[in-house]
Amino acid sequence: WADKASYYVYLPYVFIYHGDAALLPDSIQQKTGGGFSIDKENNVIRTKTLCGVAIMQAPFFLCAHFLAAPLGYADNGFSLPYHRAIDIAAVFYLVLGLFFLWKYLIKKHSKKVTFFALFFLVGATNIYYYAIDETGMSHIYSFACFSAVLWLFDFGDIKKALHVLCLSLLFVLIFLVRPANIIFLFFLLLLEKNKVKAWLSGICNLNIIKTSMALLPAILILFSQIILWKYSTGGFFSKLYPGESFSNLTHPQFLKVWFSTNNGLFTYTPAWLFIICGIIAMIINKHYRGWIYLLFFFALSYMVASWWSWQLGCGFGHRAYVEYLAIFITPALFLWEK
Repeated sequence: WADKASYYVYLPYVFIYHGDAALLPDSIQQKTGGGFSIDKENNVIRTKTLCGVAIMQAPFFLCAHFLAAPLGYADNGFSLPYHRAIDIAAVFYLVLGLFFLWKYLIKKHSKKVTFFALFFLVGATNIYYYAIDETGMSHIYSFACFSAVLWLFDFGDIKKALHVLCLSLLFVLIFLVRPANIIFLFFLLLLEKNKVKAWLSGICNLNIIKTSMALLPAILILFSQIILWKYSTGGFFSKLYPGESFSNLTHPQFLKVWFSTNNGLFTYTPAWLFIICGIIAMIINKHYRGWIYLLFFFALSYMVASWWSWQLGCGFGHRAYVEYLAIFITPALFLWEK
């Protein structure tokens, strides 16, 4: 429904209907809440989102498509097995995200506190909701990518082309899942500037063949979006989120984003207060990263508060912060260890 259909529609459109919009089931755009539209004149679909979520859902979609007919369901991309496949995908990426986050945090913190942190994420924040109920939204997929990048960036081997390949693929996926995620990459540059230099140096020291092998798949995936636009809309580029914009840039709605009864961050997810207290504790203890976390929190909040729909529609608390819990759990860990 709505945004979830916008992310998903690439899969049936390409794999089942082979780019022929006229073959899509009758009234499907109304039945999916207008998440995408069918341009009957040009026989294409128009969707406002990128293909990253669809790429991550693809293995589960293909399994559902293979099983739908034998199980007695329509193999049209929209029957029950396809819905269940997306549910399974979201749970898979929740577990994968928690796995990489565990590997990242356990190197820096005690096992007891790290376990509590993961329990806290699933039990006290809206990560659970977006992994169990709103399984087609982008947030749990971004969470998995963020967690994998944090671990790989911190503990990966710069000299291994495979690790460079994985990191480049993750960077591209992060952008394709949700373009706003690019703010995460800027944060990573600030937080790990020494490691950024080391990775760049390591990539430069790889031979040309290894470098090409490591970066080419990521470039091809990035260009796949352009090919999909051509395939689905008839043009090489398509406007993202048409009619939507950062119309509140000069008057960001910070207080509403944080405290509103309409999806306010602290109103519905008070667990974030532990994170804010952890950031303050880091600053008081003269931990330089505390200032970076504080800056990032305000930068993220400014981006959200500047969007025309600062509450981001239907949600279980504010959903714009869900994936960033992979990052902001660290200040809470600092507080708990103190």
